[in-house]
Amino acid sequence: MKMKNIFFYLIISIFSLGFSQDKVVTYEYEVNYNLGRPLYKTGYLLSLDDNVRYNTTKTIFLKDFKKYDIDSETGNPQISFLGAGNGSENVVYLGINDSIISTKSLGREVLLIKEKIPIQIWELTGIKKLINGYQCVELKTQFRGRKYKAYVDLSIPFRYGPWKFNSLPGLAIKIIEEENKLIWTLKAVSKRDLDVVEDFIFKQNDYLSSLREVSLKEYVELYDNTKGGSDVLFSKLPREYKKDKSSTSQFKRGGFELKYEWEEN
Repeated sequence: MKMKNIFFYLIISIFSLGFSQDKVVTYEYEVNYNLGRPLYKTGYLLSLDDNVRYNTTKTIFLKDFKKYDIDSETGNPQISFLGAGNGSENVVYLGINDSIISTKSLGREVLLIKEKIPIQIWELTGIKKLINGYQCVELKTQFRGRKYKAYVDLSIPFRYGPWKFNSLPGLAIKIIEEENKLIWTLKAVSKRDLDVVEDFIFKQNDYLSSLREVSLKEYVELYDNTKGGSDVLFSKLPREYKKDKSSTSQFKRGGFELKYEWEEN
C-alpha cells in the first residue's frame, strides 16, 4: 500500500512538472507615448528558446485628430497622416547570433530592421521605490539621444525590458524617458500555454519574413532622406492637400532614437 502511494505521488509530481514546463512566463506592460499625439498600447515580453520577444497591440490614440485641417497661422492645408501598419511593434532578440530585429513603419511600408544588440550601461542612482508592490532600485542610462530611468526589482533575474531595453540587473517594473514622453509600466505577470505562445510565434515569424529587411544604417538613411517617410506620403496626396514645402524643409528626427552610435563623434 505504501509503495502504491509513493508511485501515485511520483506520477502526480511528474505530471505537475510537465504541466509547468508547458507554460511561458509573460510580462505585460502598459505603454504610453507622447511624441506629438498621446497614445497607448499594451506590450508583451517573453523568453523562449534563447530568443526574447516583445510585441504590442495596435496604436490607440487618446485624442481624435482630423486627417485634413487648415493651419490657423498660415492658412495652409495641414495633413495628419499615419504610415503603413497599425502601430503595433515587434522586437526579437536573436540570442544565437547576438542580433536584434524590429519593425518600423516608413511612409507606406513596414520595414524589418536588423542590428547588433545595442548593449546599454545602467547606473544605480541610490534611490529605492515601491512601485506596484515591487521593491525597486532606480537606474539611469542614455540611449540613442534620450535619457531614461528604470525601476527594477533585483529579486527577479530578467535582464531584458520592453522595446530594446537590455542589460538590466533585474525585471523592469517601470521605465521612463526624462521628459515623460515614453513610459512603460509593468501591469501583470502571467503564464501562457506553450501551444498558444508557439502559435503566436509562428504567425509573428510569418509576418516578419514577409517584410523587406534592411540594416539599421540603411533604415536611418532612408528615414533621413524621406523626412521620416513624409515625402513618400505627401507625394500620394491630392494637390489641394499637399503641404507647403517650406513647412517640411527643416527636418528634425523624431521618434525614439535621435542619435546613433556611429554619429557620436
